[in-house]
Amino acid sequence: MRRMIAGCGLALLLAAGAPNGAYAQPAESAANLPLRYQLELFRSTAQDFAAYVSNWSRLLAVSKAMEESKEAPSAVMLARKERYVTSRDEAKDLFSGDMEQARLVFGPEVRQAIEAFEEFNRKISTEVLEKLPPIAEWEAHGRKILAAMAQELGIAR
Repeated sequence: MRRMIAGCGLALLLAAGAPNGAYAQPAESAANLPLRYQLELFRSTAQDFAAYVSNWSRLLAVSKAMEESKEAPSAVMLARKERYVTSRDEAKDLFSGDMEQARLVFGPEVRQAIEAFEEFNRKISTEVLEKLPPIAEWEAHGRKILAAMAQELGIAR
């Protein structure tokens, strides 16, 4: 994503600073860059949120299986759980970055959906496994964010 941002900035700088736009790519005008960036951010947000929720779901399932087991968890189960924790955290970091960028380039409906998710996430962040809401609640928040983005982009169904 950073490369894309840098590339967009570089293209704008080159187009603005070059005589007669000599370095500008003729197929894409500077006016199309914000829309293209929003579309890429929409795609990235969908991908990163799906990874976040998927890893949360896997982590919850393996944690529950370990709790319900009468035996001590195997090294394989512990390694799997650790991998899901790491993957969830990495996906959450990417998704958080997407949301921060979305605040800059999308309107109030998207920002409201993001804030609702963040409030939800703050409330549950310290809960124990048994008190966590069903994964469907995470998914519902993601759908609201993506639906607001799609609506603003004019690609809502």
